Amino acid sequence: MSEERNDVLINVLNTIKETSEHAAGLIPEKEYGPTYKTNFHIRDLSDYNIFEPIVQILNQELEQYGTYFEFVNPPWYSEYGPHDWHEPHNHDMKEINIMQLGNAFKYSCIINLSMIGETAFLNPNYSSSENIVLRIPSDFGRTIFFPSN
Repeated sequence: MSEERNDVLINVLNTIKETSEHAAGLIPEKEYGPTYKTNFHIRDLSDYNIFEPIVQILNQELEQYGTYFEFVNPPWYSEYGPHDWHEPHNHDMKEINIMQLGNAFKYSCIINLSMIGETAFLNPNYSSSENIVLRIPSDFGRTIFFPSN
């Protein structure tokens, strides 16, 4: 990862912490661990512009594939300590409108801003006889796109 991208991610992380960490800490989400924080429940109050530098970088990378990234729902963050977790879950077919061109396939995006923990995905094929969990270790700057519909 380039030093410039690293600086962008650090600046976004610091801005998130400055602007929403206190409010996120007030949300009682302790079932995910002793130090887990999220602004998920107050994401509508978040400033999208915080993430604009990351969106610009993602779109530069995605341009070679003829696609782009944009927010459909408010972005939010989760902060995990060494003993925190979030159990694997499926993202289902919410808010899909196949009549709206370009919007039929939605993806979620995870951007690792630390080296703590991992992201775990369930096998989305309900008819499969295997219950496979894919685990991807956190790596600062790693971006993971996955289907959300």
